[in-house]
Amino acid sequence: MFVPRSTPPPAPPLKGRGDVECAARASLLGEGPGVGLNEGRTWLTLLFFTGLFFSFCRAAWLSVLLAGAVFFVFCFRKKWRLLALFGTALLLAGFFWQKTIVESMAKDVSILERLNRYSCALRMAHDRPWMGFGPGTFQFQYLPYQQPEEMTRISVTEPNPATYGRGGGAHSEYFQALAENGWPGLALWIVLTVAVLWTGFNSFFRAKTTEYQWFALALTLSLLTFFLHGFVNNMLHDGRVAALVWGMVGVLVSEGWGLKK
Repeated sequence: MFVPRSTPPPAPPLKGRGDVECAARASLLGEGPGVGLNEGRTWLTLLFFTGLFFSFCRAAWLSVLLAGAVFFVFCFRKKWRLLALFGTALLLAGFFWQKTIVESMAKDVSILERLNRYSCALRMAHDRPWMGFGPGTFQFQYLPYQQPEEMTRISVTEPNPATYGRGGGAHSEYFQALAENGWPGLALWIVLTVAVLWTGFNSFFRAKTTEYQWFALALTLSLLTFFLHGFVNNMLHDGRVAALVWGMVGVLVSEGWGLKK
């Protein structure tokens, strides 16, 4: 049976709450006006992260980690020294592990196949730089653009009834846009990406209440994970993914949902 609970008192504006504990509790545990802290949300969050882990999708892991880093930048935006120290530590770690990372990537067939598709997309753009080959045509058109030295054991080699039209996408929303719509199409996709993220972060700072601030930030970071993941995977052809992405974009850019005049 549902038992209504009293509404928690309004929290102070986010701009005055600089500590990461308040930010983490508000975003991850649901503390804040109109949101409420409940065990169901906590278990649901654990379920999502468990599913994320067992997806064994490195691109998904990385995109969530990078979005998490952006989240903590917002939490520590007034403590720039701490952010600078953390960023420097990450750069040093990447520098010292550079050789190991490169050697690991050179042996990974999924990464090598992506590089093969990206090279094909660039060659396709060279042939049709302004109009591309048309939406949805990459999987049909990229096969003859492959080079033997770039192909892998999982490359599709020839169009036949079993594989034609199922060779897969460019494994990148950006290279897919380039091959199918030319350089203008890629430019428009990048403009759209920047505009959506700019709108989201701007909504965060212009929101009337803390609740709307967290709502805007949650939507924006969710979309950020998609746009980051889009560098190494293309998923908008799947209606389930497209509905989530464009639905969140629609909510984010809609007017009058809690912004200051």
